[in-house]
Amino acid sequence: MNMSTFNNNDINIFDLSDELLLYIFKKLHTIELLYSLVNVNQRFDRLVLDPFYTHHLDLTVRPLRYYTSPVKTQIFDRIRTQVLPRIHQKLNKITVDPLSMECILGTIYYSELNSLSLVNFQSETLLQHLTAEISDSSSNIDNTKNLPKLKCLTLTSQWYTYFYNDLIFPLLLSIIRNVTTYIDGTQLHNDFLINMPRLNKFIFSIHTYIINDRIEIDLPSRNDILNSFLERGYQQVHSYADEKLTFNRGFCHVYSLPYHFNDFIFMTSGFQGGTFSKVRRLVMLDIRPFENELFQVIAQDFPFPQRLSITNLYSQQNKQHLSTSITFAHLFDFDLARANIDYVVQFLFDKNTSLPCLMHLTVRYETLATVTRGFTNDAAHLTCSKIRCLVVKEPFVRPEKFLSYFSSL
Repeated sequence: MNMSTFNNNDINIFDLSDELLLYIFKKLHTIELLYSLVNVNQRFDRLVLDPFYTHHLDLTVRPLRYYTSPVKTQIFDRIRTQVLPRIHQKLNKITVDPLSMECILGTIYYSELNSLSLVNFQSETLLQHLTAEISDSSSNIDNTKNLPKLKCLTLTSQWYTYFYNDLIFPLLLSIIRNVTTYIDGTQLHNDFLINMPRLNKFIFSIHTYIINDRIEIDLPSRNDILNSFLERGYQQVHSYADEKLTFNRGFCHVYSLPYHFNDFIFMTSGFQGGTFSKVRRLVMLDIRPFENELFQVIAQDFPFPQRLSITNLYSQQNKQHLSTSITFAHLFDFDLARANIDYVVQFLFDKNTSLPCLMHLTVRYETLATVTRGFTNDAAHLTCSKIRCLVVKEPFVRPEKFLSYFSSL
């Protein structure tokens, strides 16, 4: 594009009105617009970088298909270094393809971004991007200062972390003194809460998972853990903990009451009961079996769970099911892909468990075929007939009676 003249009558493009310039700009692709017109002059910058036009950044590379790779790289480098620093706080949506993604994402923080569109990705490439592990820790967090005026802190992790000592506790202002036992009230106070003298309310749910293959250790009991919080003035606390290691593993969960979180994760067979009316997602995981009595307690204590996941490969010891059916009235998403066949029987047989809202089921095909006896077993037919989304990760050939058994698919 020649920026000096508009046509043969020597009309200078800089003499055009804002309205006409904006009309012309709308005919250009985002990449052409940003690469060619930013930093031309202040007027062009004001028009091109107006938040009305830059809230959605489309960086798909249709205009670049005739350029060589070095030229494409040069274009994206210019956008990355000269444009993004000026608009990143205004962006609400970004559209990228495989080429632009590598150049644009990960280079700057988009504080207002709420939509990311990925275009023209191969499924394998897209899967790599969406499932890659985050390995770099934050480098710009000052985790060395006291926080005397802090009155509210929220710290949530949806899965176990192996970096409690290296990453999380430095952020909480100290270092764990004893990493071979459960986190208790004394440790939290001495290493963390003591630095927040104005903190007047502490709502928490803390899991400790110990893997110890080397030395014998004495684990604190549930009462020991509760007393450590009571001694520090925290009266409404509940806990359940393994007092002995099983397969060199030990687990403890301690949380404040009433329970304020939507998720209750890593429930083990040591669960002691309680009231959890706010919980909508329940994750159960253990290396010891979940017995029928535990599910009866859960059905009573968790009245509104919508999602349930069971990870337990160990068979139940007591296979005599309760005389009355257990009901999960609101459960619509159930993951049994990593569950022993006993739990599939427990929940899919309607005489054992009533699941009136269940629509989404994740399960292994071999287990499903066995439990349903090749999709002929009436005991599981009622529950399976309501499933609208069945997730089976391994490939399989649908038998003749499969579709009639899962009639809502």
